[in-house]
Amino acid sequence: MLLDLRSYLRYSTSRIQGAIHLCIPTTLRKRSSFNLQKLSETFINEIDKDRFARWKEAKYIIVYDTNSHSSMEATSAADTVNKFVKEGWRGHAYCIKGGFVAFAAAHPEKIDYSNVLPPGLPQCISVIRGGGSSEPGSSALRGGFKCPNPAQASPVTTSFTEIRQNMDLIGGVGEIPVSIPAVLQSEGRQSLPTWLKILVSEDSAKLISERFLAIGEAEKERMEKALDHTSSFLEPTKLACLEKGQENWYNNIWQYDATRVNPVGSCDYINASYIKSSRSAKRYIATQGPLPSTFQDFWSVVWDQDVRVIVLLTAESEGGHVNCHPYWVDGRYGSLVLMKKWERRVSLQQNYPNGSSVPHMIVRGFALQNDNQPFHQMREIIQLQFASWPDFGTPAYPAHILALIEYTYAAVKSTGSQKPGITSKMPLSLLNASEQVERPVVVHCSAGYDRTGTFCCVDIVINMILRQQIHQQSDKEWMDRDDEDLICQVVSGFRKQRLPMVQNLTQFVLCYDTVLEWISRQKPLVWGKRKA
Repeated sequence: MLLDLRSYLRYSTSRIQGAIHLCIPTTLRKRSSFNLQKLSETFINEIDKDRFARWKEAKYIIVYDTNSHSSMEATSAADTVNKFVKEGWRGHAYCIKGGFVAFAAAHPEKIDYSNVLPPGLPQCISVIRGGGSSEPGSSALRGGFKCPNPAQASPVTTSFTEIRQNMDLIGGVGEIPVSIPAVLQSEGRQSLPTWLKILVSEDSAKLISERFLAIGEAEKERMEKALDHTSSFLEPTKLACLEKGQENWYNNIWQYDATRVNPVGSCDYINASYIKSSRSAKRYIATQGPLPSTFQDFWSVVWDQDVRVIVLLTAESEGGHVNCHPYWVDGRYGSLVLMKKWERRVSLQQNYPNGSSVPHMIVRGFALQNDNQPFHQMREIIQLQFASWPDFGTPAYPAHILALIEYTYAAVKSTGSQKPGITSKMPLSLLNASEQVERPVVVHCSAGYDRTGTFCCVDIVINMILRQQIHQQSDKEWMDRDDEDLICQVVSGFRKQRLPMVQNLTQFVLCYDTVLEWISRQKPLVWGKRKA
């Protein structure tokens, strides 16, 4: 069995003869629960699906990507083969050194440039950026979704199992209990807003799971509409730049056209989205970890959007897999010149003993200047890197997220002064919740939606609770009531702006854990009389 692990865009152009396309997103490839049965359900080509179903009969499985030359680079190949081994396959596995590029150069006669669509398979629509018309006949955008152009007038319904972002929702999402701080388990419970009081009093695990599942189902419905060209859907659900998958970490995590960031200049695409809540003045740009080919685009967005604070929520690598390339190296990025001025290691938990295991973040200060705008002052940029948040996992304690949020607030305030002024002594409860945040904060992890969404959600919900406390009487109804689940409301709003923010149930529950931890640290709260 010969497996092509490249993006569908590249596979549709050329491939080794006889290869089956199998591009598994990293977000699913790492999950043990995403087994071969679930993988087989993602095939849209019945011929390939039947060939893949005979994997137990294969004596050899050969995999290749674009151009990996070492085992460190070929993590997708190793992870893919491991899925077969875990299910009992005992054949011989090989990875082509140098990938497709090296093989095509050595054996050009073995390369297939023909149309990948077998006879009888309906053509795929082509989604054009900027609202252009869809034309039949293009197969380059297919990949993991059935998006046919049928002769009948009835709309196409995309199978739930074929929307890979929602694969975890198949059969439910499980249940995870909320961690309730000791101070809130008895008398302190009365200080909670009603929506949290209900959660700590009833079966929180089941209730939160049901709400998360409902969010996922709503996103699934939006995706089906966005991928169904016969359906009439609102402008905000239109997907953008599907043809730019090679510029993303994951080629099937797309963006909504209404919220994507449009770079200024020669580049017309970057995987970044504007994120906000209608109930908070906070603004973010959620983006992926920049690829080496997009370093210049990233810094151009930082300059054009007047960003002064960047929050990085991943280590550069984890388990031999690159999560984020070091885009902050001194140098020239087009007309922009980046210079690192200082770097500090800051503990996130004061009572830890000294040592490498202390939860910490790295804070870096940069100067950024634009040679095309010589009359503009050099700008101070602060980057906060929290490297102890594992992919698909959670930090050791919600306290670490709260500390990171405090430092982020301090960084936002300090970027208008001469010195950084980073301090951990500024309690969140003393910050002005109604203060307008004029500049967006760039937040990213690797893909820019799971850890990124969790951080932004907690930050905004804390801001919303503070606004409710300060403005006990307001013409805005939501400020005068405390029975609406703010976390659920914020995540639902995020999912309409970027796919799929706060990706899994573990991260969703972490939002509740962290908000409860923050409330437990506050002085006795006076919520006032609010509408039930």
